[in-house]
Formats: sequence, C-alpha cells, structure tokens
Amino acid sequence: RNLFNRGNQAQGSQQRALAASIATNDIIEPLIVRELASPEEVGHEGENGWVVDSVITHEVLAGQRRWLAGQQAGREDFPYVLRQLDDATALEIALVENNQRVDPSPLEDAEAIQRRMTDPKNPCTAEYLADRLGRRVEWVKGRLALLSLCDEAKAFMRNGKLPLTHAQQLAAVDAATQRRVLDRFKTAPELPASKAFAHEITYALHLLSAAPFDANDAKLPGGACSKCSKRSDTQAELFDTGRGETGAHCLDNTCWSGKVTALWERAQRDARKRNLAVLNDSDLVRDGYTDTEKAYVLYGKPYDVKPAAKGWPSTEISVAAQSTASPCKNCSELSA
Repeated sequence: RNLFNRGNQAQGSQQRALAASIATNDIIEPLIVRELASPEEVGHEGENGWVVDSVITHEVLAGQRRWLAGQQAGREDFPYVLRQLDDATALEIALVENNQRVDPSPLEDAEAIQRRMTDPKNPCTAEYLADRLGRRVEWVKGRLALLSLCDEAKAFMRNGKLPLTHAQQLAAVDAATQRRVLDRFKTAPELPASKAFAHEITYALHLLSAAPFDANDAKLPGGACSKCSKRSDTQAELFDTGRGETGAHCLDNTCWSGKVTALWERAQRDARKRNLAVLNDSDLVRDGYTDTEKAYVLYGKPYDVKPAAKGWPSTEISVAAQSTASPCKNCSELSA
C-alpha cells in the first residue's frame, strides 16, 4: 500500500508525464518498502459476509509517485529496497519524501505529522520532529493547524482552489466562520490575494474593542481576551490586510458567543438580586418601550450605565428593564 494514500491524486499532468516516462525508460531508482508487522485484509461486504479482495503485506515509504505512475504505465513489478522499520521511523522517512516531491501536499504533511507525534509506542514533540525533518518548529505547527480546517476547506485545498496561505488564514478561525467565508467564493473563478482574503475573513469576525463584555475579565469562559492567542494581532503575518487597519479581531466566534451568553446569565442574576424584571428586545417592543421614554440601559462593559441612544441595543446586550412591581431604591435604571 501507499503510506500517504495518494491514489486519488494520481491523475495530474505531472503524474501522467511520469507514467509516460516510465513506460519508455523503465524505473531507474528503486522504491523504499517495509513489510507490515500485521498484514491488512482489504475487501467488501458480500451477500454471505465479508469478502477478502486482497491482503496488504508491504508499505511504500519512498517512491510513491513512481509506484503510482508505474501502475498507470501497466507495471506489475517494481525494483525496491526492503527496510525493517518501526511505525515512527517509517512516518519520518515518508514525511521527508513527501516534502521532496515537486507537488508536496500540506494536508498529507499535517496528517502524517499528527500520526507521528501521537504514535502510541513512541510519541514525540513538534521540536523533535522539526529537527528530524530539518524544518523550523513553526513549520511543523503550521502544518498541524491545517487539521482544524472544515471539510469544505480541505476539499478546496485538495482540488487546488485554496492556496496554502489562505488555508492557514482559515485554519486560524473557527469552522463555522470558515464555512461562511468560503460560501462567498463558491462561484468565484479564484480567491482574492492573501491580504484581501484576510480582509474578507475579518468581515465575519468580532472587533474586540466593540465587545459587549469586559475583554480583560478572566472569569468569563475562555479567560481574558487580552491574554488569548486567538486574536488577529497575535498572528499578524496572516491577518495583515495591507490597509493600515487597527484593532484586533476575535478569531473564535464560538468562544465569543460563550462570553456573551455568560454575560447575559450574569446580568440576569444581578437584575434579580436588584428586583429588576428581565426583558429582551422582543419584550421591550411588545410592552411598548420606545427610545422616546426616559430610560437607561446597561451595555458596552458590564454594569456600565449609559443612556439609551436611538433605539434599543441588540438582544445580546439588552437584558433587563425597570420593574413596576416593587422597585428597589436604585431601580430608575435599566440593567444589562
């Protein structure tokens, strides 16, 4: 078998050219192969149970393109060198081979790196693997980050529609945001340049300076935003739009929503302690509250009293209004 399972990518023009060359000139450099400790059965479910089509006994570590191209050229036998290697060493050799190809696959790199680092018998760190591969640690971590891409983004990348830099930008944000961004370009002939693409991504993100919660509040889910790595300004090389824009964006909309929900729940508890009736936007509209009434709302930072401007704030931050039943001495305000 092929360690990187590249059978579905063996139809490119370069692969066809290699197949034609092998048909004419044969295979000059042998493959590097290892024997599997436990042969694997490949088959299908038949009418009378499982049917074994073939048994995999060996694995190609280096020379995978030659192996695939040779099959396209009609070859049934290949020159090879048999090596006795454990899983960890085999993966390291395959990673080196993958990076020496003309068209290395970043996603395959990521999958192999994860498998190597989490090898149950011989796990390793990103630092160790970077040294073994002759790469920087940032390169290894950057490849691993690609595993957080949603399925749609991975499909874009495998089909050659998502450049590596764009993929790294998407991998920095949550999966739902990735899908929203890609959805805007489904029918586009190609994606914009990386800086313009970064600008498009920020449209789907929240500006931290506009947060309805205190970004320095370590008690909110996820901790303080000021110390979080999921900010656009901590990955400036990916999110520099080239437009001189200022202000960091939150790269994790799921965490942002969790903080907003926690703020809402905190405000509800505080409102009840102060004998305030909890209302949301629909309640305010139903009960006839308008911006012409003399009323106040807490919004922006938690418990920071500000007068309501034109209209009411959004449902996320408009959470409580003055009770008409038995108000306390401080109930001349609306609370959020």
